[in-house]
Amino acid sequence: MLINNATRGPDFGTRSALDVDLDWARSAFAVDVFGCWGFVQALLPLLRRAPAARIVNVSSAAARQIGPKLTADLRAPAYALAKYTLNVLTTALAAALADTPILVNAVDPGSFTSHPERGDDGGDPSAAEAAKGVIWAATLEAGGPTGGFFRDGEPVSEGALGRS
Repeated sequence: MLINNATRGPDFGTRSALDVDLDWARSAFAVDVFGCWGFVQALLPLLRRAPAARIVNVSSAAARQIGPKLTADLRAPAYALAKYTLNVLTTALAAALADTPILVNAVDPGSFTSHPERGDDGGDPSAAEAAKGVIWAATLEAGGPTGGFFRDGEPVSEGALGRS
């Protein structure tokens, strides 16, 4: 299994796409999108040889800010766009691997107690608890879902989590 859990982290101080530091945004895309994409390409020969390979891209509910109900006020816009693009990449990889047993999904682990940059995680679950959704996606049975975006083993749909 390949679990892509790298991230540049949220640009919480930015509330508009007009105010994004483009160097920061390039860095976010380099890590969140191109880093994950590169690991898939590099490890694909090993994944193809595995009897039940899984690719799990760790995403975020922040990605859900981008879509048909987009507003000018975005929380961490570069991060949200990078995670949205990661979700699109997940779908593209799943389609490209549709004729293989490899399943590819994105997972939002939710907020958990390892966000020192925010300082508001006192009531959040532990990282081990948040990892359960990632473990679920990494251990899916053959024929399981692929190309989806999940939280706690359930598909994330419009309106399911609210804005992050």
